[in-house]
Order: sequence, then structure tokens, then C-alpha cells
Amino acid sequence: MGLDQFAYSVDAKGKREEIAYWRKHPNLQGWMEALWIEKGYPYVILPNDPTAVYNNTPLPANAAVVMFEPNTATKNLRVYESDENDGANFIVAELPDGEALAAAQEKEKQDRVFNTVPLELTAADLDKLETAINSNELPETEGFFFGSNADDEYKQDDLDFIDTARTALKTGKRVFYDSWW
Repeated sequence: MGLDQFAYSVDAKGKREEIAYWRKHPNLQGWMEALWIEKGYPYVILPNDPTAVYNNTPLPANAAVVMFEPNTATKNLRVYESDENDGANFIVAELPDGEALAAAQEKEKQDRVFNTVPLELTAADLDKLETAINSNELPETEGFFFGSNADDEYKQDDLDFIDTARTALKTGKRVFYDSWW
């Protein structure tokens, strides 16, 4: 048991490719969790949530993972389904009253933990991460399964990940960080 962290890219066809893996890098986890909170807890995972409906129809019960993301242009809430076999994410619905559902989810945020939550990373996020790594400013983070500070051990791996992720973004892929503890 312990903190396993990875990053992957997803191309336009949904093909997923792992681009980095860390084992017990707690301060990176803390930095990513802070980013997740800053972004408003996007991609909240609700596996097989029986209360999730669209037009009075339950969302797919066989979905490996159901994820919600605000659509700022329409104020709706996009619903994604992710296939555990290939990691592809695809939109299955867009809820017309996204603000109401988002408000209900807001109440639940205190109970959420940053565990098995795919976090999409942008070029700006990678820039901020690079600055934090090079300035030794990853936040001290502790957890029962997290291990001890591994910033020095993983510094070059972290910087290599950022380079690989930037290349993926430049080729039109999306980049995600995820963890499991």
C-alpha cells in the first residue's frame, strides 16, 4: 500500500499513454491537490451514482467512472464517462441545470479527497509546477500512506515529466495527473 501517482496523455481518439509514474512523492501530491482545489474540484468522480440523471434518465450504471465538469460557456454541467480498460473519456450528457447540480456538489466538497481523481493539466499549470520544483516550493505534505519527502529524489523525473507533458500538449493531446492511495 502507498501513494502511487501517474500522469498520462490522451489523444483525440481517446487513446491513453502513461507519461510519468511516481511512488510516494507526497509533496507533488500536495501541490496537485492544491491545484485541484484552486480549479474548483474539477473532474469529481462519482462512480455509478444512482442520483445522477439526465432528462429523468439515470446515467449509465455500467460506467467505470462518471465525471462532472462545468461548461462555463453554457452554465451546464458536462458529464463524462471513462472506460477503465482504455482510459478514454467521452461526453455522455450535458445537464441543463448545471448550476443547481454544481451548487449541490459544492456542499459536498469538504468530504472529498484527492484520491483517484484525474486532474487535467494545462501549459500554465506546468509552468507553475516547474517554478515550484525549481524553487523547492512544493508544499510539505503528509499522509498515512504517502511516505517521506522525496523532492530531491524525484526532481529530475518531475522536470522530465513537465517536458514530456508540454510536448504532448503541443501535439494536441490532453494531459492528466492521477493518484491512488
